[in-house]
Amino acid sequence: MSSNRDSYRISENMAKTTWLHFEDATGISKLRLFAGQYTPGQGTRLTLNHYVDVKDIRPVLMDLSWNRPVDFKDFKGTTNDDGVQSKVLSVNTKKEENKVYWRLSIGPGKKTKTGAILPDGRSTKSINYVMTIDLARKVALELLEFLQAVQSVNQYKRVLGHVQESEVQDELFEDMPDPPPAEPSAPPQPVRPRPKAPRSTRPKPRQTPGPVLSRTPQTFANGDECPKDLVGDHQSYIHVVGRQAPSRQNLMGWIYR
Repeated sequence: MSSNRDSYRISENMAKTTWLHFEDATGISKLRLFAGQYTPGQGTRLTLNHYVDVKDIRPVLMDLSWNRPVDFKDFKGTTNDDGVQSKVLSVNTKKEENKVYWRLSIGPGKKTKTGAILPDGRSTKSINYVMTIDLARKVALELLEFLQAVQSVNQYKRVLGHVQESEVQDELFEDMPDPPPAEPSAPPQPVRPRPKAPRSTRPKPRQTPGPVLSRTPQTFANGDECPKDLVGDHQSYIHVVGRQAPSRQNLMGWIYR
């Protein structure tokens, strides 16, 4: 379903003599409202459109989805050969009537110092579309769901990176011929065992034996027999000093050192 502007139509709403469609313009961060009047059997009499910023219409849709009263106006405008034209979108809830009124109007406008365009007198053309509060709630939920989907897709493109570019690259590589098969490589050479190092023919150094300790009889260097009460000291001296037979003087010095 698309209009003559090839915009994706999110929601279509038809009455006996009027319609109000909501179309995608998120490429410029807006929603397009396309309204018209027609006479059955004769065709269209009047069409109007209004571009509203997503950040402005989203709170209105949230209020409608929660069945809260709405009183909203959005001012837009354009400059052409006929001069400055003002466009106004108004959304009003009347709970006593169980109705939500959508009004698109166009008329003469004037520019402010900031460059905005405001109405300058009464509107020359206008279309009113009336919904029940329940229908307005359904339309609001449908539009919010669409806006959330668009935001998710944009987030995917931004973070996970350039889906369209990846698709273009895939298409470019589809027609490329496959690379030629690799030439067979030579079979691996068997691993030869490493030769063992030759044994050394050098003779091992001879170890000289330590001093031979004689236990019995215990004698001094001059040949005198060691008294029995000095035998333990005699053995300790030999073990530490490494001599076979100490003199009496050395032994006594060992004892009292």
